[in-house]
Amino acid sequence: AVEDFVVLFDQHAFLAAANVAAVTMKRVSRPDRKRELSSLEQLAKALDAWDRFDHTTSKNLLENVTKSANDLRAVLGSVRGERLLAGAAQLATHLGQLGQGTPPSRHHVLDLMANAKRRKEEGRFDDAVARLYRAIEASAQVVLKESHGVESTEKVPLEQIPEPLRSTWATRANDGVVALGLQDAYALLAGLNDPVGTKFQGAGLSGTTSPLVARNRSILAHGFERVSAAVFDKLWTSALSLASVDATSLPTFPTLA
Repeated sequence: AVEDFVVLFDQHAFLAAANVAAVTMKRVSRPDRKRELSSLEQLAKALDAWDRFDHTTSKNLLENVTKSANDLRAVLGSVRGERLLAGAAQLATHLGQLGQGTPPSRHHVLDLMANAKRRKEEGRFDDAVARLYRAIEASAQVVLKESHGVESTEKVPLEQIPEPLRSTWATRANDGVVALGLQDAYALLAGLNDPVGTKFQGAGLSGTTSPLVARNRSILAHGFERVSAAVFDKLWTSALSLASVDATSLPTFPTLA
C-alpha cells in the first residue's frame, strides 16, 4: 500500500494516494500502522487541497503532517521522511506568505506558475496555460499596485491613466473608473513608462499574433482548440521574465520515490 501511495503521490494524483492510505487504514489493526497511514493520508490531502488553491485547508493539514513527523519517518524511512519534512516546512512558509496582505502579491504569481508547471508535467497543457495566463495578468496587477498605486485593475480611476490612453478609454469609464483586462494592464504599464510594460511588448505578447491568443481559443476559455506544448513553452518563458523569477525559486512539492 505504501509503495502504491508513493507512485500515485509522485504523479500528483494526491486524492487517489489519500484514498489508498484511507482504505488500507481500515484493514489494519495495529495502532502504530493506523497512525502511519493517517499521516500519509493527511499529507496527500494537504497537497490535493493546495492544487485546488484551497490554501487554508492545505495549511491546516500540513500542520498536522508536521505533528506526525515520527510516524512519517517510520513509514517512509528516516532519509525519505526527513527530506519530506524539510519540503513540507518550506511549503508551510510559502503558505504563510500567501496569507499576508491583500492579493494579488508576488507570492500568488509564484504559486500560479508552480501550479502551471505541475499541470504541464501531467501533459495538461490547457490547464497549464490557463494558469500561466492568470499569472501573467497578476504580474501586471502586482506592479501596478506596488509601483503605481493602482489598487485594483477592476476599478482604475481615469486620473491615474496617462494620455493618450485616458482619452481612448474614457468612453469605457463608469463613474470615473475603468476596468482593465490583461492587455490593457500592460498597455497602462507601458504608458506609465514602466519597464515591465516594455518587456511585455518586446516579448510579442500584445496583438493578434500573441501566444496568449491560444489561451483565448482554448476550450477552457472561449474556443474549442487544444493548447500545444509549444504555446506553453513560449508563455512559460515570458511569465518567468515578466515576474523576474527563476524557475528554481518556485514552490516545489516534494517527491517520495
